[in-house]
Amino acid sequence: MQPQKIDLLLHCRWLIPVIPENQILDNYSIAVHSGQIVDLIPQPEARQHYSAVQEIELGQHVVMPGLINTHSQVAMRLLRGHSDTSSLADWLEKYAQPADHKFIDSDVIYNSSQLAMAEMIKTGTTCFADMYFPDQVLIDALREVGLRSQISFMVLDSPTYYARNADEYIHRGLHLYDSIGSHPLSKVACAPLNLNSISDSVIQRLSIFADELDLPLHIPCHKTHVEVEQSQAVYGCRPINRLQHMGLLLPQTQLVHMNQINSDDMQLLELSNSQIVHCPVSSIKAAGKLCPIDQLIQADINVSLGTEGAAVNNSFDLFEELKVCALMASSKASEAHNFDTHRALRLATINGARTLGWEQEIGSIEIGKYADIIALEIDPIVQQPLYNSHLQLVQSTKSSQVSHNWVAGRPLMIDKRLVNLNEQQLGQMAADWQAKLVQ
Repeated sequence: MQPQKIDLLLHCRWLIPVIPENQILDNYSIAVHSGQIVDLIPQPEARQHYSAVQEIELGQHVVMPGLINTHSQVAMRLLRGHSDTSSLADWLEKYAQPADHKFIDSDVIYNSSQLAMAEMIKTGTTCFADMYFPDQVLIDALREVGLRSQISFMVLDSPTYYARNADEYIHRGLHLYDSIGSHPLSKVACAPLNLNSISDSVIQRLSIFADELDLPLHIPCHKTHVEVEQSQAVYGCRPINRLQHMGLLLPQTQLVHMNQINSDDMQLLELSNSQIVHCPVSSIKAAGKLCPIDQLIQADINVSLGTEGAAVNNSFDLFEELKVCALMASSKASEAHNFDTHRALRLATINGARTLGWEQEIGSIEIGKYADIIALEIDPIVQQPLYNSHLQLVQSTKSSQVSHNWVAGRPLMIDKRLVNLNEQQLGQMAADWQAKLVQ
C-alpha cells in the first residue's frame, strides 16, 4: 500500500491530547493535512502510512493543544506598564473614554496588536478572545499574523476613540460582524464593558441582537464587591440578576471574573448554562474574592482562563495564569479534590474552546479537529526526570519553553522563531513607542 500524501507529520516524544482525559501518549506522531488532524499514530507506523511534505522531529518535547486565552486586551498592549492602573474603571476613565486622548489612534492599535500577538504566540496561545477596540487595523494585523480569535466590539454609554455613543458602538459592531462573516479563524462577539454605566435601553437592544444573530456576549461581571454594591444601589439587583432580567444570561454569554458569587448566582448560572472566564492574576490584583472554581466545577459549569491585559498591567502568559490558578486551588482543601493537574490543563484548552463555541474544532488533539498545536521543549537538566507531564506543565513549566506553534496546521513559530512577524522590528517599534509615550 502506498503511503498517503499529507502536509505535515509531527513526531512527538510526549503527546497530551487532553481528550481523552488523563492520557499521555509516548512516541506518537500527528498527521496533519489541509489544516486538520487526520491521524494519531505510533511513530514506528507513521512513515509506513504517510508521506508528508514536511516532517518535524520533536524528540525532547511535550506536544499539546494550543492554549486558549478567553479574555484579553491586545489593542492597548503598548500602554501596559505605562501607569499604575489597577482597575478597569480607572483604565476606562484615564485612557479609553477621553475622546481626544493622544495615545489612542489606529497606529497604536495596530502596533499594540502585533506586539500582543507575538507575545501570545511565543507563550503558547493559539486562540484568544479580545475586547475594546476592534478597529480595522486590528483585523488586518490579526490576518497577517494568523492567530485564531474572537473579536468583541465594546459597548458603552460614553465616548471613546472608537465611538461617541451606544448607537455608534452598536452600529460599528454590527458592521464588523458583517465584514468578518464566516472567516475560518475569526468570529465576533459583543462586550458591554461596564454594566453599571450602561442603560437598560441599551442592554435591551443588545438582547435583541444576541437572540437574532446568536451573537456571543463577552461581559466583565462581579469582579469586585464594589461593582455588585453599586448595581444594587442603582438598579436594585446584582449584575447577574439584571442580565437575567434583560435576557442576556444565555449559553453563549461569557461572564468574565465572577469573583463575587452567592448561592442565588450559582442557581442562575446552572439554569442559564453561561460560560465563566476566570482571570486569576487580575483577580488577585483587584484584592477581592477569587472566582470559586471548585463550586463551579462541581456544578458542571464551564470555566476557562483569561489574562486580561493592558488595563491591569498583565502579561498574556497563560502558563503563568494556569500556575497561579492551580496554586490558589491547592491552597484550599475544598478545591484540591476537584482541581487535579489535568483539569487545570482543560481550563486553558478544551474549556476555552467551549467558552468560545469552538469545542468541535479546537481545544484538543483529536482526529478531525484543526491542528492548533504547540510544542514545549523539555530541558534534560531542569525538567528531567519527567514523571508526570500534566503536573510538570501546570506547576513548573515556563512559557519560554514553547518552541513551536501552529494554527490550523500553519506554522506561527518554529524553533522559537516567529514566522509571520519580525522580532527585531517589533522590538525597535516597541522602543520607539516608549520614547513617544513617556513624553
